[in-house]
Amino acid sequence: MAASRIDKAGRVVIPLEIRRALRLEEGGEVELMLSAEGVSIRKVAPEPDVTVENGLPVISLGGAAVTNDSVLDVIDRDRGAR
Repeated sequence: MAASRIDKAGRVVIPLEIRRALRLEEGGEVELMLSAEGVSIRKVAPEPDVTVENGLPVISLGGAAVTNDSVLDVIDRDRGAR
């Protein structure tokens, strides 16, 4: 668990290790949810931007494009780790 202070403007800094774990970047969105236990913060996934290149769909999620080759690379790495 990480702790942070609230400043005069009501801002809270999310500690670096949590930002890295959630892949939160500057300008990224988070959602705050109030419950009986307190407040929780959840990363808001960006809406994908789908285009067609060379007849194949390319999905962009806020910068990095996801192509067939990149998906296959991830699958191969996952299989190799098993």
